[in-house]
Formats: sequence, C-alpha cells, structure tokens
Amino acid sequence: MSSRRLEIETWIRKDYFRFYKDFEEPFFGMTVNVPCTSTLQQAQEEQESFFLLYLHRILMVVNEVEPFRYRIENNGVVIHDRIDG
Repeated sequence: MSSRRLEIETWIRKDYFRFYKDFEEPFFGMTVNVPCTSTLQQAQEEQESFFLLYLHRILMVVNEVEPFRYRIENNGVVIHDRIDG
C-alpha cells in the first residue's frame, strides 16, 4: 500500500495537530445512526452477508474521503492511498 506524508506547515489543521499529537489518544470517535434498510434488503435478496456488504460500502466511503485516510506516524501525518478492512 502506498502513502505520502502530508506537509504539516501548509496544512490548515496544523495548529490542531500540534496541540493534540502528544495526547495519549490523539484522535476521536463518534457514533451515528446509519440507515441500512436497503443494504439489508439487498443482502437478503441476493443471499449475501449483510456484514460484508455493509463493510464494503463503508470502506468505499472511507476511501473517497481523504481525511479518513490520514494516519499519525512518526510525529507526522501520512495519507494512505487506500484503507483496507
């Protein structure tokens, strides 16, 4: 998997990164309600795994949104080309 380093000095979020990077857990999580009725129906109709279909769709979104592919590595931010489950 290839990746590239994000240039911190020109990054609009550099001040936030510098503030939070040394925290024990310098990231956040969130919980949201995601409607999955159509995904469940599709999985049932095609006799496929709901989990695998849902995971595939989530990973498609993760890979479309660049900030979801950021990772903190070696005191910097790395942008991965692809995130796998």
